[in-house]
Amino acid sequence: MPFIAEALSDGESDRFAGWDKTGGRHDHARCVCVALDDFVVVIRLGLTAAGAIRGSFVTCYVADNSIEKIRNGPKWDEAECLRLLRGQRKGR
Repeated sequence: MPFIAEALSDGESDRFAGWDKTGGRHDHARCVCVALDDFVVVIRLGLTAAGAIRGSFVTCYVADNSIEKIRNGPKWDEAECLRLLRGQRKGR
């Protein structure tokens, strides 16, 4: 779907911290990209061996019932994401 590529490649698209259902809180190691009003792409983030952020596609959908809840959440923060992901690394 072209909407997925558009949402992920557009540096101006709105990005919000994802929701950790288990922890009951927002999580900056997950990202929800919003494109075209209420089309969202959910990505789980991690680190490459070189320490760069990499994303894994989780799902996408039209968030007609939940877009306000998403938009009222915190904006995704790259620095916070890196801090969380680097804290999760084991070994090395």
